[in-house]
Amino acid sequence: SAASDVYKRQLQKKVLDLIHKKTIAKHKNQVIMITHSPFLLESKELENIWRFSLASKGSIALRMVNALAKLQSHEKDQILKNLRNSEIRSILFSRGVVLVEGISDKFVVQAVDKHLSSQGKGANLGNNEWNVLEIDGKKNLQYFIDLARILDIPYVAVVDV
Repeated sequence: SAASDVYKRQLQKKVLDLIHKKTIAKHKNQVIMITHSPFLLESKELENIWRFSLASKGSIALRMVNALAKLQSHEKDQILKNLRNSEIRSILFSRGVVLVEGISDKFVVQAVDKHLSSQGKGANLGNNEWNVLEIDGKKNLQYFIDLARILDIPYVAVVDV
């Protein structure tokens, strides 16, 4: 439910704050965390964020700050702005992503996939660790395509013509 999701987010944030205050700030300790939660990441700490993925020849480790350095300044600024949103940060944990313009598009894609998947005909996005991301209009499409390419994440864009 939405209420339990909010509670989980708040609890994760409190745990992260506690670790930071009691362990990192107070005792100057280093903490290595592995997570699948976009709520435990802070976009302002990109130098500490790595994305690990499987490839045909083994694993790939990609440091986010290095990945974003490949972009033009205005592209990097726009992506950093978008990564402030925890839902957008979920791209870091995705095996693939469906980019949609708005919330209604997201609901339609998810509902159609759920219906088709129940009949054995859909992509079963959630079970295959694909996220449907609302990108706030076509104007942001290229930024997200660039980010998916840099992160080597397969993507599909669903936009109005």
